[in-house]
Amino acid sequence: MSSDKMPAGGRVPECDRGRGGLHTLKTAMGLVMLGLGASLMFQVICSLATYNSENVQAIATLRERVAVLESRGQDMFPERSVTDYYNYYDELAQSICTASTNQPLFIFAIRRDCRPNGDGLMCNAMCKSRRAAMISAMGNQGSTSECFDAVHVYKNRPVLSPDHETDAGKVGLAAYRYYSGGCTWRANHCGPNYCCCRLRP
Repeated sequence: MSSDKMPAGGRVPECDRGRGGLHTLKTAMGLVMLGLGASLMFQVICSLATYNSENVQAIATLRERVAVLESRGQDMFPERSVTDYYNYYDELAQSICTASTNQPLFIFAIRRDCRPNGDGLMCNAMCKSRRAAMISAMGNQGSTSECFDAVHVYKNRPVLSPDHETDAGKVGLAAYRYYSGGCTWRANHCGPNYCCCRLRP
């Protein structure tokens, strides 16, 4: 038998045994490191997912709060369109006309175009010509209509702050009342820009 071959059942050389143990140790360490890497990667992914989820939730909450604040700001300082602006004049004229009667009647403040190229109507004619529309507005109540007063609501006046104290003492809205003389004020002349009309039963 050759001296290079190890007899069956002979001892494993120490160097070979060491190499095998080192290989096993390396394999075990590799598996441990692989496990640690996978665990770390999983934790990072979970953290990112949680972070993103929390961010999305925080952004949604902030958007809701901004929307609430914007709606409150609009309630406190509403933006007035041209229509709203003219309705403000209408409300003022309607208040003046209603307050200037002492009888239980339907009262209307109707706009009058008093410019030189205006509607060509005096308030007497305006109130009579709008009788059907006023009766319809009151659910077919009333029979005759007439002018009893007229006012001029001045436009382009300063808009005061909604806070009572801020603009205290400042002059804001203005109006002129013509009484019954405004009903016959000549057409296309300012004069009244609102006719006070009443609808009799």
